[in-house]
Amino acid sequence: MRSTGTGHSAEKVAAIRSSPIWAIIVHGGAGEVEPEEAEANRSGCLRALAAGQAVPEGDGCGRGRDPGA
Repeated sequence: MRSTGTGHSAEKVAAIRSSPIWAIIVHGGAGEVEPEEAEANRSGCLRALAAGQAVPEGDGCGRGRDPGA
């Protein structure tokens, strides 16, 4: 096994580099969130994150997801 100087084999590094990399950014809104709305705001952001994370596991386009998320 060849060393890459990173502690990983060349094969492992090649596998990582060939894997798709994605990121999700969820914006909770502009301005301050009132304390009584904080939990609902956080819950909505977490639902949006979960919906986004599910897209690569499905058909990749997000169709059929919960429109309320």
